[in-house]
Amino acid sequence: MTSRSGGAEPRAAADRVFLEGLILRARIGVTASERASSQDLEADIAIEADLSKAGSSDRLEDTLNYAVIRREALRVAGSRTWSLLEALAERVALVLLEKFPRAQEVTVTLRKPRPPFMSGVGAGGVTLVRRRGVA
Repeated sequence: MTSRSGGAEPRAAADRVFLEGLILRARIGVTASERASSQDLEADIAIEADLSKAGSSDRLEDTLNYAVIRREALRVAGSRTWSLLEALAERVALVLLEKFPRAQEVTVTLRKPRPPFMSGVGAGGVTLVRRRGVA
């Protein structure tokens, strides 16, 4: 955007609802031995949406409910066996965009603590950003 003076207009501050450190149980891994049992992943999820109505009304139904975000992420994680963190993060992001029509962007970070075959690494992971209307 440009202003009448020809300069760029500042972007409005992004409103976000987020969860950090959500523990997801999933059967995930490239090898069969990794997928043999569920393991804990740590997830951070942020959803960008206009929260001005909730800020004015002070009503839960006018925001993005943390409990629903948590429930959907847990449901997706446990819904099947996954090979890659990327696939699980993608599905969580897409489900949340579907669940919350006001959401414009979803960021999902997944961390696998102490990934196998990688001594000296505390965690490995991915961050995916998905925007409404962007293929």
